[in-house]
Amino acid sequence: ALAIYFKLPVIIDEAANNLDKNHLQHFISLIREFAATYDVQYILSIKETDDFPLDGWVQEFADDLQIYRVDYDGHKKHIQPVELYA
Repeated sequence: ALAIYFKLPVIIDEAANNLDKNHLQHFISLIREFAATYDVQYILSIKETDDFPLDGWVQEFADDLQIYRVDYDGHKKHIQPVELYA
């Protein structure tokens, strides 16, 4: 409700911590539905795991997601967009 009222994004850090592979996929579906219904942007941090396969079920959300990878070279973090259409 606050996100809608103040026109702010909803930020969920480590969204997948308590969700297994099947529930994570359903959760992303709900996020997509809420974003469209309520015109709210969602920002999720999800650690890269087998439960969030970029070459698997995540592909069906390619039109709705922008995914970024954070790499660390020992000195500096580098944030790069991940291409889901590759």
